[in-house]
Amino acid sequence: MVHGVVHGKRLAVLAVVTLLSFVSVGALTGTWSVALVVHIVLGVGVFPLLTAMMIHFTSVLTRSRQAEGLVAWLPVLAMVVGLMAVLTVGFDRRIGLVGAPLGLLIGLILLAWMHKCARQALGGVHPGLRWYQGSAMFLVVAMLAMEVGLQLPERWLVLRGVHLHCNLLGFLGMAAVGTLQVLLPTVGGYTDADSGRRLQLDYKYAVMGTLGAAVGAAWFRPLSLVGLACWLIPVVHLAVSVLRHRPRIWFEGGGLFPLFGALLGYLSLMLSGLPVALGWMDPARMVPLFFMAFLFPLVTGALGYLLPLWLRQGDGSAGFHARDRQVLARGSRWRTLIFLGSGVAMAAGEGWSVYLAVVGLVWFVVQVMVVVISESRSLGRNAV
Repeated sequence: MVHGVVHGKRLAVLAVVTLLSFVSVGALTGTWSVALVVHIVLGVGVFPLLTAMMIHFTSVLTRSRQAEGLVAWLPVLAMVVGLMAVLTVGFDRRIGLVGAPLGLLIGLILLAWMHKCARQALGGVHPGLRWYQGSAMFLVVAMLAMEVGLQLPERWLVLRGVHLHCNLLGFLGMAAVGTLQVLLPTVGGYTDADSGRRLQLDYKYAVMGTLGAAVGAAWFRPLSLVGLACWLIPVVHLAVSVLRHRPRIWFEGGGLFPLFGALLGYLSLMLSGLPVALGWMDPARMVPLFFMAFLFPLVTGALGYLLPLWLRQGDGSAGFHARDRQVLARGSRWRTLIFLGSGVAMAAGEGWSVYLAVVGLVWFVVQVMVVVISESRSLGRNAV
């Protein structure tokens, strides 16, 4: 029980760090390079949080104990690797020669531990675990591409495309979409009997989609269209499932809408591959679209449901969870629409829209602070 509480608090701290890294997008845009801001958000914010969440949900999917020892400390190592990535981009490329192998080591440890959990699972393994294994696999490929690119500067521009796509679509995308398959029905309060079958059938499309996008971006751009078309299959399947179970989601707020909005943001990212491949849109504009239309609603939506669980555990906490989720869900529809709109506007070249996204983020950060302060006061009264 104590270990579970510590793990929950650690996840909550990483969540707050991630939100603050998101806010830095607005504060640092125009002052620091885009590459540096991207690595602050992904390296310092998303990488440690996503590593911790994958560890947490792997235990759930395999019905095993929470990770202990080295695996439990991987999110901290991920934070170190993220900081090294920021220093690599901002100051000295040689730092990446050490950081990339450490990131590769994280991926390999995750893969080995997931395999161990799968072998020891009672009653079979949930098909969602394959998506986490695929995510960790692409993390290894992304870090390997970065290391080779730093060792061979003449190949850096090519391998940077592989690194970027394996990170965004592979590591982050597969973990996110795999989690949404389970999290959307949980948050929406409905049963999705087809989720297991979709996870099994659509896994290959996500893998082929990531490989196609990465190879296409690096060597043969038309192949990236094939990759993005493959990725459309699992995303559309999941979106159709949500609409079938919750057809009035367009008119509802609550915790489900931000997660569905993230799915729409990911869909818009796939569709934007066509104008990029045809030369009508600068590929660099896909990065802010990824951040604002997908990552921001994804993280705020997931935290709106999960953060109360991490802050308070044990018997009798259900009432507190419901209250805190209600606070975090206020204005979720409008906040999500702000994220989606600002992402599309940034992709269209409207740089001012980044500040609109920051407004939505600050809005959610304030709600998180209200929940954290309320929980702290409540636990303090109980202690007395």
